[in-house]
Amino acid sequence: MSDLKGKFDYLSTKDKLTLIELKKAKAGKIWKNDEYQAIAYICLARNKGLNVNRAFIKYQNKQFRVRLAKNKEEELKKILDDMKNQSNLPQRCSNIRKCNGCNLKQYCWI
Repeated sequence: MSDLKGKFDYLSTKDKLTLIELKKAKAGKIWKNDEYQAIAYICLARNKGLNVNRAFIKYQNKQFRVRLAKNKEEELKKILDDMKNQSNLPQRCSNIRKCNGCNLKQYCWI
């Protein structure tokens, strides 16, 4: 995944090297797209030689730790490959009312 590009929001050097992704929304759980964004940023930081020990997604009301398991990294690689090939577009959301709270609404293919 050496072709990753991006800019993470915050990198704390207090205690351990910690990546923090800030979100404007409130959430009761980690949104999958936010989790993969944070995982991509962890990989990007590591590709740049930074030994990121942990990562968090900080929503307006809660903060969640992101775990970089080997299967998550493999899933990210597959997602990136699918995006490059544009062969596997995501399915439409079954509940259109969720679109109003989605941070991807302006980019959605629907």
